[in-house]
Amino acid sequence: MQIVPAASGIAEFSDLNDKQRRILTANLKALEKHFDYLIIDTAAGIDNTVQEFVRAAHCSIAVVSQEPTSLTDAFALLRVIKSKGDFGPVYAMINRVASYEESADIYKRFATAVRKFLKMTPKYIGYVADDPEIRKSIIDQQPVVIAKPHSPGSRCIYTLANGIEKHFKESPVSNSFADYWEKQQQTAAVKPEATSKPRMAAKAATSTPSTQSVDWGDMMDLLNRQIKTTGLSQHQVAHAISSVIDSFVERYDAYPFELEKMILDALEKDDYPKPVLRKLVQSLESAYEKRYRQTMRNSTDEMLHFLANSTDAEDQYIQLAQLLNRGYHRRFNKNLFDEISGVQRSRPRLYPVKKRR
Repeated sequence: MQIVPAASGIAEFSDLNDKQRRILTANLKALEKHFDYLIIDTAAGIDNTVQEFVRAAHCSIAVVSQEPTSLTDAFALLRVIKSKGDFGPVYAMINRVASYEESADIYKRFATAVRKFLKMTPKYIGYVADDPEIRKSIIDQQPVVIAKPHSPGSRCIYTLANGIEKHFKESPVSNSFADYWEKQQQTAAVKPEATSKPRMAAKAATSTPSTQSVDWGDMMDLLNRQIKTTGLSQHQVAHAISSVIDSFVERYDAYPFELEKMILDALEKDDYPKPVLRKLVQSLESAYEKRYRQTMRNSTDEMLHFLANSTDAEDQYIQLAQLLNRGYHRRFNKNLFDEISGVQRSRPRLYPVKKRR
């Protein structure tokens, strides 16, 4: 296994001159001869570099997790790429989950959305367990499959490798990764011909309406009337608005709305079932913990949260006391109840006690 880092800039293939393009393509072809697989780890987002790599690959693996932002980012990338034409098969890999069942649930939600709105179905290729050995291996800068080959995370990676191997056995490819960039080279070489007839280009440009002359107010009024009065389906309207939002994000690298306000408005408008709302809150808490490496609530907040949501059942308080005792013992190697009894015995009484005869 060898790593080629920092391959950014290859999407600007058309900006290279003929000699540079030939050198790049020749080196890609030479590189492919020495390896069974080329695995490209793209950056997050939907910029041109990511899109070009996905198009060049024989198959793509969308890495998603339980966070809502991860699901929406992966969906947005597939939507943008598909809007520009067909591309290779897509697999979904679920990252940092506790079990296969949890990964299957996340995959089902993701695949349902992709199938409904993009008319394509990503295949399930596996998951990677939320294994502390993986985090440790990152810190130690040693692959987990070498440091801890029998850990849950390593076993998941073996399964993923088998899935990739199975795909190429069942769907052998005739073209190479370099072939894609060779076609890009041919396309880029044709582009200078467009500048050989400046008069014709200028004449054609004059027939195209300028975007500066567009009355955006009239366009928005027309769009609102179309939504309210025509027989467009909800799917058609959602697809059109989603395309506009994608263009906005691609242009300004931001969303055209306040995400927090949007979520709160949706929760107030829709009668969310209690389990669904609880799951949303848990997802937000999980996203916070993974982003900032700490829990949203401290121990005092957790205690108050438990008391506020308890049903005043005696067994719940007994369970809480036992949990506190175990945690105290692990931290200080002492029994919490003994410590409390000692404090009470040493504390002076604040009220008189009647002695029994």
